[in-house]
Amino acid sequence: MQVEQTKFEEKKRLEEQDFSHLKKEKVRSEIEISALKQDLEIAKRTHEKHVSELELLAAESKTEYEKRIEELKFHLADARKQVKELEAFSESRFLNWKNKEHNYQTIVNFQSGAFQVCFFVLLFSLQS
Repeated sequence: MQVEQTKFEEKKRLEEQDFSHLKKEKVRSEIEISALKQDLEIAKRTHEKHVSELELLAAESKTEYEKRIEELKFHLADARKQVKELEAFSESRFLNWKNKEHNYQTIVNFQSGAFQVCFFVLLFSLQS
């Protein structure tokens, strides 16, 4: 009976040691879980802050690009207007020069005809 008592007490002591060991392990696990949760929370806040900063930067960039696009559209419209004005001016000058060329050609043709008439009159008068 004494041996059984000793075995029982030894078994009880071992169970208590296992229980104590398991309690300590549980406490360590809970501490580790708590630390990991804190790390996760910090990482989550850092990530959210970074995402927020990126979204703000993206919105600012979008606004700047849209403003720049509108400026470039205005410059493009202005350039197209200037091209049309220059084309119209060039066409006007071209027509003006064509008109002058026609007038000078008419004068040259008239003078050439007058010269030929004078030449034939002079030639005729010299022959008679």
